[in-house]
Amino acid sequence: MSTQGVKEAQKKVDLEYPIHNIQDYGGRIKFAILQDDPVDFNEIAEVGSKAKSTVAEAVGAESNDEKEGMFSSFNGLVETTFKNRTPKLANPPRQVSMYLPIGLQYRDNVVYENFDMMSTKIAAIAGGASALGKTASEGLSSGASSQQAKLAVLGLQSKLPAEVAGAIREGGQITTNPNTRALFKQVNIREFAFQFKFIPQSEREQEEVKNIIQFFREELYPSEIFDTIGDTKVSLGYNFPNKFQISVEYNEEEIATKIKPCFLRDVGTTYNPQTMAMHKDGGFSEIEMTLNFQETKTLSRTDVQEGF
Repeated sequence: MSTQGVKEAQKKVDLEYPIHNIQDYGGRIKFAILQDDPVDFNEIAEVGSKAKSTVAEAVGAESNDEKEGMFSSFNGLVETTFKNRTPKLANPPRQVSMYLPIGLQYRDNVVYENFDMMSTKIAAIAGGASALGKTASEGLSSGASSQQAKLAVLGLQSKLPAEVAGAIREGGQITTNPNTRALFKQVNIREFAFQFKFIPQSEREQEEVKNIIQFFREELYPSEIFDTIGDTKVSLGYNFPNKFQISVEYNEEEIATKIKPCFLRDVGTTYNPQTMAMHKDGGFSEIEMTLNFQETKTLSRTDVQEGF
């Protein structure tokens, strides 16, 4: 689908709220269903066969440059096979458009882990002594004259009972500095939460709200994979749920930070949260809905530079 075709498809809305006085709501958030191309398992088998051959050739290569070239060819083969398997807008398009909720929150975060550098240094001080027993003895008897000897004794603490190690620290009035350093570990996948309040103004709008809630609840769950064993239909597994493309727009122009394709993780619905009033036909006068999404992959600096 061309870029223009995608834009035209995104303008087609199956469900929307509100449907009255819509001109008062320039800010919109749209949730479009994405679908992955079906996987060709024969193609995967072919890639695996070529990969095996490529790796075998790389192992038999004589120089490091030859091996590196072989592995690069393998990586290129895999990339060529799978790079175009990106989710596309469902055909026909399926999309919900709603007013832009307040408190639109983005949270970027990464993970660091602590590493105590001194733990290895203390072990070296203790273990590197030619006469460790003598070093320990000096550390206990030298008073304040030998700080390094005391540290050597502290290096033995892991091999001593807890009460003995505590007595050593108390007697020597010294403890180790762990020299803790923060090391980068990973990027966390972003999550998004959106809250909507529906106050239907007509029977038609009330029906639209019901359909919107039904839409998200259906898309939350996976479809089952069935097989027939004898005369019994058995569920063997699940297909992944569809992904969502979420876009924040004002007057049909995308604004704010872009969001990568997401899985819907949670749908919460509260009927009449502040009142017991009902419509004549039994419809609820007020409904709240909360949607929680999770991006399908982590971001990199390049993604942020591209607007994500």
